[in-house]
Amino acid sequence: MRWAATSAWVVVLAAALGISWWSLFDYARGFAIPTPLAAVVSLVFDASALIVAHLAHRYSTSPDSGAGPRLMLLALLAGSIYLNWQHAVSKGYGVEAGIMFAAPAAIGIMLFELHTAWRSRTARRARGRVVDPLPPVGRWRWVFHPWQNLATIWLVARAEGQADRAARLERIRQRTW
Repeated sequence: MRWAATSAWVVVLAAALGISWWSLFDYARGFAIPTPLAAVVSLVFDASALIVAHLAHRYSTSPDSGAGPRLMLLALLAGSIYLNWQHAVSKGYGVEAGIMFAAPAAIGIMLFELHTAWRSRTARRARGRVVDPLPPVGRWRWVFHPWQNLATIWLVARAEGQADRAARLERIRQRTW
C-alpha cells in the first residue's frame, strides 16, 4: 500500500504541476512572451513554491522560525492560482474552467506540503514547538453544552498560554543572569 500511495502521490503531483505549467505557458504566450520564457513562467511560481515548502520543512528541524518560507509559499501559490484563473477568464471559459485551471497548482503544492508535514511536525514536536492538543469534546457534548465546551477550551488554552509565557520568561531571566 505504501508503494501505491507514493506512486499515486508522484503521478498526481506531476499531473497537477503539468496542468499548471500548460496553463501558465499558454497564458504567457498570449502576452507575446517568447516561447522559451513562457515555458518557465510556471517554474517561477510552482517550482519556487515547492522549493520554499522544502525550505520550510528544513526550518522545522532547526531552532529558527519557518514563517518566512511559509508566507512565501502562500504568496507563490496565490500568484499561480490567480494567473491560472485569469487564463480561463481571458479565454472566456467560465468558472468551471477557472477551477479546472487553478486548482491543480493548489493541489500539487498542498500535496507536497502535506507529504512533508508529517516529518516536519515530528521534528517540531521533538523541539517542543507543537502544543499539546486541546481536550477532546464529543459531538453530543457540543450539541447539549456548547457554551460550557467553548469555555473549557478557552480556559485550557489560556492556562497553557500563561504557563508557556511564564516558562519562557523564566528562561530569559536565567540567560540574563
